[in-house]
Amino acid sequence: MYRFFRESLDLDKKNIYLDGEDYNHIKNSLRLSIGEHIHIVIEDQIYDCLIVDYLKDKVITEIVGKDEKTYESNLNITLYQGLMKGDKNEFIIQKATELGVNSLVFFNSERVVVKLDDKKWNKKLLRYEKI
Repeated sequence: MYRFFRESLDLDKKNIYLDGEDYNHIKNSLRLSIGEHIHIVIEDQIYDCLIVDYLKDKVITEIVGKDEKTYESNLNITLYQGLMKGDKNEFIIQKATELGVNSLVFFNSERVVVKLDDKKWNKKLLRYEKI
């Protein structure tokens, strides 16, 4: 089931509205239909929601219930990864997160080809946190 994360509770009694990148991702990329279920995570609470309608710039979802299952592993896994060229770092972050890695540490070594200054690294860091 697809998961979407919200920072704050944007509730209207039984509805949660998703907009911006989430709206575009749900409607255009995933092409989810009205009546499909998704999970919305708000402040460590997982809500099972049903897509009710699409507005011009929002997806309206109705809360069906709370998901009380724990999906986190009992293991605390840290992955150390040398910096890679191109978008390979993004792929590694995505897959490591899917596999349950708790923290990911990128390092620069003698054999690493990529050379980043602080400005470029901070920009990439923001992108990596989104992923």
